[in-house]
Amino acid sequence: MNDEDFQDRFAVEAEHRAQWSESGWVPTDFFYEATGMEDVSSGAGSKGLAWHYAPPTALLGILQNNVVWAGSAALMNDYKELRIGATALRSHITSQEGMLGSHVVSQFLDAVSGNDNARAHQRFILSGSSDGDNLTLFRNYGGQMVSYAVGFDTSIRLVPLQQRTSPPGASGNVAVPGTAIEIDERGFSRLAFSPVQIHTATRSWRSVVYDRDQTSKLVERAFNLLHYDYVQLLAAPDHVRPHLTLGNYDIRLEALDFIKSTSFQDERELRIMIPIARPSWMFVRFRPGSLGVLPYIELTSPDSPNGYAKKATKLPIRHIRISPTPYPEEAQASLTQLLADHGYEDVEVSVSDIPFR
Repeated sequence: MNDEDFQDRFAVEAEHRAQWSESGWVPTDFFYEATGMEDVSSGAGSKGLAWHYAPPTALLGILQNNVVWAGSAALMNDYKELRIGATALRSHITSQEGMLGSHVVSQFLDAVSGNDNARAHQRFILSGSSDGDNLTLFRNYGGQMVSYAVGFDTSIRLVPLQQRTSPPGASGNVAVPGTAIEIDERGFSRLAFSPVQIHTATRSWRSVVYDRDQTSKLVERAFNLLHYDYVQLLAAPDHVRPHLTLGNYDIRLEALDFIKSTSFQDERELRIMIPIARPSWMFVRFRPGSLGVLPYIELTSPDSPNGYAKKATKLPIRHIRISPTPYPEEAQASLTQLLADHGYEDVEVSVSDIPFR
């Protein structure tokens, strides 16, 4: 296939990019729309709530501290987390060698290939479910005791909470906020005049993709985005082209991070993905776990347009459902008191309808 054929094939992509510029849509949002990925921030599919299942210890931390934890994507229950989509894209690129030629395939693979494990360590995930009364999730996250499904309002984004203003061992405050905020088309924010370059990104709740047909659409769309940029590179002036590359598609193709094994489809997962929170010392905390020391970040409600919060504030919790229990009245009364004592008296409380003891 020659350069003219490339340009003919991807003329539609050029129209889409023009629409992005005119409408203000960002490429990742268009990516979700074009592939049928469900944005639940408006309430579609989950009645406006994402249900985060938690044991009593976690619920206490959420309500008493106004934070919820997002764990490292590298250490999730699904050990292939964030790897399935990237692997499928590389396989699809390789399958196009007959059409593209080995040289172009090599360039595409270089653009999307990286250390998947290191990439997963840079991302943090808060998981929820569109199902607020799921016995399996109650039992998995509550064990033999009472557990809870915490219903978060999906229309309100959560942001990373700043933990420190200077790295360990440093003297003074090296993270003085600047006076100007820069936000690019990908939703990244940066303090323009800060002594430390602070980079964060927040995303709304999204549905995880289990369906194979939908997965194929995501991969094909990612491939087309890559193709389009290659065509743009070919169209660059001769004196500029040698200095251009396809670049790193780590962020551009983040919709692939929502592809998950069908083995987990009964969870009906919704998730918030935090693709970047740097510098690490400012946001990342650690806790002990079965896999060793586990990194995580705390998420809270936004208190400024910075893309992160300096202080934890009341979370957008609308409903908490208690797991099946032989003592529903007692469990409901104690939870209602806990909520009132921590400023969450407006949260609805209910008990599971599941007939299980």
